[in-house]
Amino acid sequence: MSNLDDVWSRCSPEELSEFAGRWEDMVTSTQPEELDWLYIAKLPVAALWSKEDAEEYWKEQSLEAAENGMPGMWDALLDEPVFEPIVVGFYGRHENGHDSFSIWDGSHRSAAYAITDRPNISAVIGITKKLDLDELPGLIRPVVAARREELNNCALPTTCR
Repeated sequence: MSNLDDVWSRCSPEELSEFAGRWEDMVTSTQPEELDWLYIAKLPVAALWSKEDAEEYWKEQSLEAAENGMPGMWDALLDEPVFEPIVVGFYGRHENGHDSFSIWDGSHRSAAYAITDRPNISAVIGITKKLDLDELPGLIRPVVAARREELNNCALPTTCR
């Protein structure tokens, strides 16, 4: 675990919620206090993007940046590591069986990881309160379970479990 991971891992759920609150979820109108917050050092990028979807998003965003006089605005992300975790809300599953989540902050960073085949990214994740592990995407289920187990074995308040 890197020093930054160690710092983020020590944040309380309230601190993580406050951090996430800088970007309320505009898509679902979810507020940070509606979710339980965890820091995950290695969130599987494939839980968020397929490589093809990430490439399409990247093309659209790059074109828009170029049209606004900022060509190559995101290109450094393709070569550099991410130091600030992305923020993602996980809400369970839609009736159609698809996972319901929203990237609150870090779409470009996580897309860059998907495009360059980097498998994991650090993330502050919010999970709908009382959501059962079975309702989480399969790729993140073991990561969240391991993190919850780790938290159950430490002195953090029960609100983070």
